[in-house]
Amino acid sequence: MVVVILAPLAVIAFLALNKSLQRLASEDPSHNLKAADLILVALPWGPIVGYTILNQNLLYAVDAAIVLMGWLICSAILMLGVPRLLSRWGATPVFVGLTAGLLFSVSNMALLSNAMNWFDQGNLMVQLGMFTLVAGLVTVLFIKDRKFLYALCLMVFVGALFQPPNEHQEISHEGSPIDLVHVEPTKTPDIYFLAYDSYVINETMLGYGIDNQAQEDWLRNAGFKIYPHSYSVGAATLATVGRMFGARRNLQAARSGDAPLINQLEGAGYTTFGVFENGLFFQGNGSHFDNNFPPEGSSALILHLAILEGRFRHNVAYRSPTNEQFNAAKQTAYLSKTKPKLVYTHSGPNHSQNSGLCQADETEQFVERLQRANIEMRNDVATVRSVAEDAIIFVFGDHGPYLTKNCYQLRDNPEQVTRLDLQDRYGAFLAVAAPDDFLDSFDPVVLQDIAPALLSFLYPGQDFSGYQFASHTLTADKVTAGVKVVDGIIQGGVDDGQPLFVR
Repeated sequence: MVVVILAPLAVIAFLALNKSLQRLASEDPSHNLKAADLILVALPWGPIVGYTILNQNLLYAVDAAIVLMGWLICSAILMLGVPRLLSRWGATPVFVGLTAGLLFSVSNMALLSNAMNWFDQGNLMVQLGMFTLVAGLVTVLFIKDRKFLYALCLMVFVGALFQPPNEHQEISHEGSPIDLVHVEPTKTPDIYFLAYDSYVINETMLGYGIDNQAQEDWLRNAGFKIYPHSYSVGAATLATVGRMFGARRNLQAARSGDAPLINQLEGAGYTTFGVFENGLFFQGNGSHFDNNFPPEGSSALILHLAILEGRFRHNVAYRSPTNEQFNAAKQTAYLSKTKPKLVYTHSGPNHSQNSGLCQADETEQFVERLQRANIEMRNDVATVRSVAEDAIIFVFGDHGPYLTKNCYQLRDNPEQVTRLDLQDRYGAFLAVAAPDDFLDSFDPVVLQDIAPALLSFLYPGQDFSGYQFASHTLTADKVTAGVKVVDGIIQGGVDDGQPLFVR
């Protein structure tokens, strides 16, 4: 979008500036392009290098090289090659300035969107102001003091490398990898992890003005036990699911199937399925499930699209499967006659757009997605139950939908953080259908209690304490302004010392 907006403006600006500067530039041969002008490419290239570093957990080395070299070559051609070709028709400094302004605006738009809390569209005046400032500054310095321009470009390049990570790109280093148990399990039931992103318990729903009690009643009637006080140690899918599967190192790889729990069960003869709405779960790590859907896409292409879009959406993807294709893949996994099997699926309703500014109809949009997710959940459960009456089924939401305050991370004013704000980010729905001897001993505080309880049930007498995580919320400084939950009790904020859930 920024290219569509700024390209015509660049032409208009050129027509306005070219005539007045053409004589000045043409009379001085020093204004011609030099080999040293390649340094100017650092101006728009810095953010690209920063994005690549920030997303290294999603990129293979070849993808990173494609992104870096692709933008470097394109920037060099547009900033130096095009002005040289067009120099006979106008002043070279003007062409260099305009292309620099355009490329700088494109490469920095994601950073600007994040800083300004933009969602679907930006502020044209701000965008135009940035373009004009950079284009004008580069044009003037190219004529007056090129060495200072070089130094300025290098300074901007270095500064662009240091971009702050966000909670959705968390990399964990919490301990040594967990050793697998090399004995046969005493039981091998089919196991289903049915994740519905950002699904929360009805206590939290009521806080938004939504009543989802009918869905919980349906689950109870279907034989599920609901755990209304469960939450997650993480406030994003990556932080939640990786640890739920026992990972303490590479959470991204764990989410794509390379996790202690998955590896343990594969070693016990389980066939594993990972079925997702898009290939982001596999980016940079590949799939480690025996069967996966959809195929992994090009991480380089996805990063290119995010940069050109001017915003790093949590669900940015390329050629995502249709809803029909996704549901067909789930049905294939559910109905597979392979035994024993572990199936992990992940779908909506999904959280808010995470721009840092709630949309006017944010809750209404969530309600629409929730209604579709409720139908999907009933269909999923009915299909699984039709083929696996004795299966262990975990129906869960991995974190909250981010519908309170700014609909994103709360980095300031801890004294204003409420119980609902914490539920809205760390709250996690959990309903389980399983044999009575599992349910009798299963008493989770956080979702991450699932793995040690499940493995202890399958392998009686074995030690799975390495899978146990402390029941306190992580990254609270970024997510809830330092207010956290420890063993179900709030520490800090408006409801300090009180339970996270009260119903």
